Amino acid sequence: MSLMSSALLAGILGCAHARSQAVHADYGFADYVRDFGRQYSGNELEVRRTIVEDNFRRIKEHNASPRRLWEASINKFVDRSLVEFQQLMGYDKVQARQRLEPGVLGTPYSMAPNATLPQWVDWRQKGAISEVKDQGSCGGCWGFSAAEAIESHLALHGGPLLRLAPEEFIACTPNLEHCGGKGGCSGGTLEQAFNFSMQHGIVEESSYPFRRGPRRHKCDFTKLSAPRVQVTGFVRLPSNDAQALMTALAQQGPLSILVAATPWQLYDKGIFDGELGMGCGLDINHAVQLVGYGSEDGIDYWLVRNSWGAGWGEGGYIRLLRQPGHESCGLDPAPKDGLCGKSGWVVVVVVVVDVVVVVVVAVVVVVVDVVVVVAVVVVAAADAATAVYVAVSCKVLLLLLMLLLLLLQLLLLELLLQLLPADVLAAA
Repeated sequence: MSLMSSALLAGILGCAHARSQAVHADYGFADYVRDFGRQYSGNELEVRRTIVEDNFRRIKEHNASPRRLWEASINKFVDRSLVEFQQLMGYDKVQARQRLEPGVLGTPYSMAPNATLPQWVDWRQKGAISEVKDQGSCGGCWGFSAAEAIESHLALHGGPLLRLAPEEFIACTPNLEHCGGKGGCSGGTLEQAFNFSMQHGIVEESSYPFRRGPRRHKCDFTKLSAPRVQVTGFVRLPSNDAQALMTALAQQGPLSILVAATPWQLYDKGIFDGELGMGCGLDINHAVQLVGYGSEDGIDYWLVRNSWGAGWGEGGYIRLLRQPGHESCGLDPAPKDGLCGKSGWVVVVVVVVDVVVVVVVAVVVVVVDVVVVVAVVVVAAADAATAVYVAVSCKVLLLLLMLLLLLLQLLLLELLLQLLPADVLAAA
């Protein structure tokens, strides 16, 4: 399966569709341009041709495998480079693991012991899932996933199944941590969205429509004056715990989850287990909604609603390989990718100061050494004893400067260690 990280459950207690198709022998770049309404100019034409033809090759190779569990196809992402495609992955794991104030990360999940779970779950059958949304070219998946979770739990707790506004989260959620991305379409976290909904509620999409494109999201606070839903809290599940995930999904409802979605680019249908059977990705970078689980022909899967439009995948959904007993196919090797929060800026300042001090001291040492040599040569001609005294005095002064520099390095090292979170120190 594609690696799932921690999931969040919203606490309500208290686009143009891509057309997908297989690659036929006579289907070429010109056909893709025509079918998907593309317009390229200048050097871009050849760049896109290379990308499309390479993805055609990947699709053919994957679909030729007799052991495949899923099929790849031509879709609206075929002409995107890997870097461009990853811009849709708007989950920022740097922001997600920062040292926030108590309560901001949600309430820890308490799982009922020895819970008996059903063989399959599909919350679409319970009327708790709205239609598939399309985030377009905006990396605002975190806002879509959070809005979808709130929709579902409102419906499950006796309210109507509304279509809520992810635009509210994408445009209005502040990024106060000064770390890893600018929020909005440049990436954010589910925690940020849920906490914003606790403070301001969330309006319907008809009141605050989604603005397509990554640069059109400016908050209009006048639209937030009459929220339809007020969230009172949310629960955070433990990372990479399949049993807790299944239990919460079956007993509580759909979940906002985090996944490694980079390998999903060419997915069309079936149970996804990685391109050419190579397994899942490990870089958690996308927020989606987990709506069920089940089995097909003896193969277990998770049912996930994406936000790339109903023309992608199985009507906007993807089934991910589920392996009970040894669920996680790996662990994200870099959950932080650096320091974050306001302390990150302190680290930058400390490092800059350190570099400046070292350079200044090095220059002083060189200059003093040169002066000493010149002075010794001049004085030695008249008085050898005085020359030796001058040389020794200057060398002692240089030694003191080097000792001061060493002391400063130790102080800066201690400061950096104090800024590091405890889990990073433990890993080291």
